[in-house]
Amino acid sequence: MALGIWPYQSRVKNSITYAGLVLVMIIMLIPQFIRLNTYLGKDIEKTMENIFIFFYVFGIFVKLFTAHFAEDKLKILYESTAKNFETYTDAVEAEIMKRYSERGRLLTFVFLLYMISAVAVSVVLPMCPIVLDSTDPLDQPRPRMFILNGEYIVDKYEYRLRNFNKSCGLQMVEHAEAERYGGDYAYAALVRAILLHKDIIKFTEIIQTSYSLYFLLEMGATIGILTSSSVVVVMKLKQPLELLRWSLFLFGVILHIFFLTWPGQKLIDFSSDIFQEAYLNDWYKSSLKCQNLLKFMSLRCSRPCELSGGGLYIMNFINFATILKTSASYITVFSSV
Repeated sequence: MALGIWPYQSRVKNSITYAGLVLVMIIMLIPQFIRLNTYLGKDIEKTMENIFIFFYVFGIFVKLFTAHFAEDKLKILYESTAKNFETYTDAVEAEIMKRYSERGRLLTFVFLLYMISAVAVSVVLPMCPIVLDSTDPLDQPRPRMFILNGEYIVDKYEYRLRNFNKSCGLQMVEHAEAERYGGDYAYAALVRAILLHKDIIKFTEIIQTSYSLYFLLEMGATIGILTSSSVVVVMKLKQPLELLRWSLFLFGVILHIFFLTWPGQKLIDFSSDIFQEAYLNDWYKSSLKCQNLLKFMSLRCSRPCELSGGGLYIMNFINFATILKTSASYITVFSSV
């Protein structure tokens, strides 16, 4: 958005912006290919640094093309979000929607704050040898550090996190509907909750179809980045400034995986909670037609909504922990060599 990318702009303007970003990244990769060709098979440390950059830039390409090709579906999500804020005007429902919208905003802010801090440190640290040579010179100039070719050019977290939290908010609205039915309005309230659940499933399916390939490719790239940066961190143990900078990269990758995984886990949790709300209530006090509706609702809710990468990788904390465990194993192996 800061670069002028917005689904409701003209396609010509967006296409020009996308083309410009792709051109910049291709130009950025040219010296990396030259450097890789120079040190491949000769210097494992420099080779791993280059591999890290290639995975990093590939991840940016994935984000960029996902934003471009899923543009129409993203419009549906944005319009659905605006419509729901107009539809659910009840005080309780509006408060739930607002709370989860603010939670998505907070997560976006935390992510951006860390990214800005990491970029600032990465830019400032290479200046340290130059400053130290001026204030405390040695017999020989200190080794120079260079900023990695790569930047957080395009990121759709702001939109994606808000969409996920909006879905969770809708499910909390449904919880409220499912909990409070009873008396004269029981049947009408339950029907409304079922229709809302249908909208939630549709909303989730749009997110899944829009980001399924993205999740798969991005997780592949991120695991590659995590592995290569872990190896580089071990190689930089005797270089304090480089170690600090690469440790920040490594922590940033872990944070990135967490932000990819967290919404999927919350979606699973909230959809499972709907099943609990449909099952653990005073259903025996309701009418027969309400009980029949609850049976169908419980049956559908027994299969929680989830997000996956191409159907191969489920976005949840179990897989997140598995990735971290594997990364720790890589670090242990390379540090012992």
